[in-house]
Amino acid sequence: SMTATIRIGPVSAVIERVGIEASLRPVDKGDVGNLGPLDVQIGFKPPSGAALTIDAGLITGGGYLFFDPANEQYAGALQLELGGEIALAAIGLLTTRMPGETRGFSLFVLISAEFPPMQLGYGFTLNGIGGLIGVNRTADTDALRSRLKAGAMNSILFPRDPAKNAPEIISNLNALFPAAADRVLIGPMARIGWGTPQVLTIDVGLVLEMPAPARAMLLGRLKACLPSEDKPLVRLQMDALGILDLDKQQIALDATLYDSRLLEFVLTGDMALRAGWGENPTFLLAIGGYNPRFDAPSAFPKLNRVALCLQEGTALKLRFEAYLALTSNSVQFGARVDLHVEAAGFTIDALVYFDALFQFTPFSFAVDIRAMAALKYDGHSLLAVKFDMSLDGPAPWHVRGAATFEILCFETTVAFDYTLGRRERLAPPAAIHVRPLLLEALRDVRNWSGPLHGHPLVILRKAEAEDERLLLHPLAALTVRQRVAPLGVPISRFGNADVADGDTFTLEVLGIDSNAVDIRSIDDHFAPAQFREMSEAEKLAGPAFEARQAGVSLTVEEIDYLYEPALDVDMAFETAVYGQDLAKAEVRLAETGLSARFMQIAAEVGAAARARNGDVKSLRDRALVIEEQY
Repeated sequence: SMTATIRIGPVSAVIERVGIEASLRPVDKGDVGNLGPLDVQIGFKPPSGAALTIDAGLITGGGYLFFDPANEQYAGALQLELGGEIALAAIGLLTTRMPGETRGFSLFVLISAEFPPMQLGYGFTLNGIGGLIGVNRTADTDALRSRLKAGAMNSILFPRDPAKNAPEIISNLNALFPAAADRVLIGPMARIGWGTPQVLTIDVGLVLEMPAPARAMLLGRLKACLPSEDKPLVRLQMDALGILDLDKQQIALDATLYDSRLLEFVLTGDMALRAGWGENPTFLLAIGGYNPRFDAPSAFPKLNRVALCLQEGTALKLRFEAYLALTSNSVQFGARVDLHVEAAGFTIDALVYFDALFQFTPFSFAVDIRAMAALKYDGHSLLAVKFDMSLDGPAPWHVRGAATFEILCFETTVAFDYTLGRRERLAPPAAIHVRPLLLEALRDVRNWSGPLHGHPLVILRKAEAEDERLLLHPLAALTVRQRVAPLGVPISRFGNADVADGDTFTLEVLGIDSNAVDIRSIDDHFAPAQFREMSEAEKLAGPAFEARQAGVSLTVEEIDYLYEPALDVDMAFETAVYGQDLAKAEVRLAETGLSARFMQIAAEVGAAARARNGDVKSLRDRALVIEEQY
């Protein structure tokens, strides 16, 4: 094979590895090949790739196209600049073989355009737009999340020099958006700037994956340079990935800092959010990590602390770390400082950190503090001090810990363990009567609803603002739901107080034929620590919410229509004269084939009943008289 370059004016083209392929295969015993014991096949070898560059003054750029016969994949990238102000880029992947060696195709196209800033207001500008389309392609969220720190967004959101970096970008896109039958991806993208001169750039893309199970993915990249991009004293760069999975009923958000600095010092850190609203609802937001005492979900990622490292060779190293975490029932935060100094054979190592965990219900907190300092000369310890302390509270305050002092070869440790305040248990709050609270919630019309599934057939009028009645559709389910306490299970406490009027509350429906009405239990999510005794370990390790009965739903299984829904008669317009004899009306009615009962209903609720006419009452009376005669 050979690689050829062709130049025609401002256009240059390169054809990579085009030539001849030959295969030699030994024939089976007893057979004769075209070369004795060998069978030789010679054919044309298509080019592995082709590149094109244009340098025509007004238009510059180039593209790259290659074919992978082993995987039956075509891929290419194109990049053009118009007048030095508008940059266009496109990347495409086409595979003619689906996973599992099945026939079919998958297509992925990524397009972007950058142009001079367009003002959006409040200092923000629109600097570029783009989008991606995938047919028979899916998003590998695990790969996106694992490659977030490796710069996965650089291959998706406005990739830099796509023609030059085409092999790397195409390889990343293949891994992040693999082929999958009957899946479609579509996602707009935008590049937004802020400041004059521009100090903040935000690249954002919203990717939708369809059909069911549908997912929405938010791709983001932030870059901030202060005071200017040319000479930044502060540079922050962060990639983010957000996923809304409706099938799994959860939201996930991951973000990481990379290549970020404060002056000349490195700044790092990770952030993650997990929230679910399914059978086991959860919520955990962690910036830089969480408290060591907290038992995080197994699927929650391990995060690097938000850290700033100041270092001057080996003589000085100063590192700051911090974290903040929020759950449905706690706030957690902490910080750490490490110091290392070397001079004239002496070294000083010191650290101090604290971890704090605050729980809302019932209120309590735990703080762990540790400090240490050591002085050495030529590797030998001269002086060392270590201090550890844990503080729990508030009823009572419990402080424990130890302090260790070391001077040359002498070492001593002083331990302490004190309980401050009253040792006896504080008087519990007065017991609460839960039943009146439940009844009050059940009387509240806002806790009643009538969800409708299917065609409405009729439409309810809009209720007035001051109307506190519940308007229920005739075909809807009648649902009542309260969130005071779980039903049908024993409860031993209500918040911080005992329960004064029983331990189990049930909701029953009386006076209704169970054969005609379907009665179902309605569940909601309750915090278990609010309704039963739990140890601190159980509160941290157990689920934040549990699904328990909160109400009931009543649905009519069969609809009893007051009239026949379909009438096999010929309908026609006719003219009626008010004041005609009843006998003539009877004749007309008999000719139509409509029952007197149907006419009565039509007169009461139909157009005649709603018309503003003084003779409507006369029409109703006639319908009643006709019904009696029939």
